[in-house]
Amino acid sequence: MIGTGTGVSTGRGRTRRALRWAAVAGTALLLTICVALAASFVHHRIALDREDSLMDPPGTMVSVDGHRMHVYTEGGEGAAPDAPTLVFLAGGGTASPVLDFTPLFSRLSGDYRIAVVERLGYGYSDVADEPRDVDTVLSETRQALVEAGVHGPYVLLPHSMSGLTAIRWAQVRPEEVAGIVGLDAAVPQSYSDITIPNSLLLHAFSVVAKLGLTRLVPSFADGRPAIASGGLSAEDEEVYRAILYRRTETTPMIREIEAVKENAEKVGAAPPPQVPMLFFTSNGEGTGIDTDTWRGYQRAFLDTVHDSRQVILNSGHYVHDYETDTIAHAARNFLDGLDDPPALRQREGGAGPAGPAPRPPPLRPAPLRSGSAPRPATEPRRRPSAPGRERTAWAPPFSSSPPARRCRARTSRP
Repeated sequence: MIGTGTGVSTGRGRTRRALRWAAVAGTALLLTICVALAASFVHHRIALDREDSLMDPPGTMVSVDGHRMHVYTEGGEGAAPDAPTLVFLAGGGTASPVLDFTPLFSRLSGDYRIAVVERLGYGYSDVADEPRDVDTVLSETRQALVEAGVHGPYVLLPHSMSGLTAIRWAQVRPEEVAGIVGLDAAVPQSYSDITIPNSLLLHAFSVVAKLGLTRLVPSFADGRPAIASGGLSAEDEEVYRAILYRRTETTPMIREIEAVKENAEKVGAAPPPQVPMLFFTSNGEGTGIDTDTWRGYQRAFLDTVHDSRQVILNSGHYVHDYETDTIAHAARNFLDGLDDPPALRQREGGAGPAGPAPRPPPLRPAPLRSGSAPRPATEPRRRPSAPGRERTAWAPPFSSSPPARRCRARTSRP
C-alpha cells in the first residue's frame, strides 16, 4: 500500500509539472504572437506614413451627405457637345477604382469624357458606416457626379456588383442613362444561389489588414488584376499598393456584401430597363460560378432587353484588365452607334421591340484592323506575367480577389 501511494504521488507530480510546462509554453507562444502582431502593426503604421505622399487625390473631392467622395474625370476634348459621359462603376472590394479602370478609360478618353466615382470605403473616398442598399449607393453616386460638375446623359460602365447599381439607375432615372456597357457586370439572378460569406470572417480579415499582415504576403498585392495584367505604370502600381493597404475589406465593402442579395432582389423585382446594352462576359473564373451558368445569367437578362448585345471573352472576371483593347474597340463601336435607329443596332444581335428575338449562334468577331484600336492617352507599361503570381483564392462576384491569370483572348459575339 505504501509503495502504491508513492507511485500515485509521483504520477500526480509529473502531471502538475507537465501542466506547468504547458502553461509556460502557451504563455510564451501567446507573447510571441502578440509581439509579432505588434511588430507588424508598427511596421504597417510606419509604411502608411511613408506612403502618405502617394495619397494626393488626382480628381475632385466632393461632399455627399457629410462625407467626402472622390470623382476622377478625364478627356472629352474631342467629344461632341451632346456626347454622353462614360461613368465607370467599380465592383465590390476593388480598392482603387480609378487605377483599376485606367488601362481602359485611357483608350477612350480622347473622344469621350470619362468619370470614375469612388464609393465610400474605396480609393480616396472616406470610410463611413452608411447603409449600402442599392438606392442609397445610387443616390450618393449621382450626387457626387453633380457636385463634381459632371452631368448626364451618362453611359454606365459597371463591373461586377455595380451591375445592380447601373440597372437600378436605368430603372429609376432612364432619362439620365444613354446606355450600359457591362464589364462582366452582375445581374440580379447572379446572386440567386450564392452563399454570402460569414460577416465574422469578413470582419476578421479586415482586422488582419489593419494589423498590416497583408503586407507580409507579396501575392496579396501582386495578384491584383490591375497589377498582374501589366496595364499600369510602375508609379501607378506603387500608388495602387498604397491604396490597397488602406482600403481592404473596409466597413462599406462589408456592408455591401451583407446587402447584396436584398439589393439583387429589389432590382430583379422591377421591370428590366430598356436602354441600349453591351455586355462583355467572362468565363466566370473568379466569380465562384461555373462558366455556363455565369454566362447564362447575363444572357437571360439581356434577352429581356430590346436592344442588347453580349460579347463572350475567354478571360477571368476582371475583363477590363485583361481584354482592354478588345473591349475598347467594341465599346467604341457601340458608343458611335448609339444615335443609330434601334432596328439598325438589332441587326447586330439585339432583340426586337416586340420582345426578345432569337440570338444567332456565336461568331468570332473580325480581327482589329491595323490602326483601328483606340490609342491610349498614356502608353501603359507591359510586361510578361511572372511565374508563381497566380491567385487561386475563391472569390464571388462581389469580391476583388479573383485569380489573376492572363487568358488568351478568344471572343465571340452572339
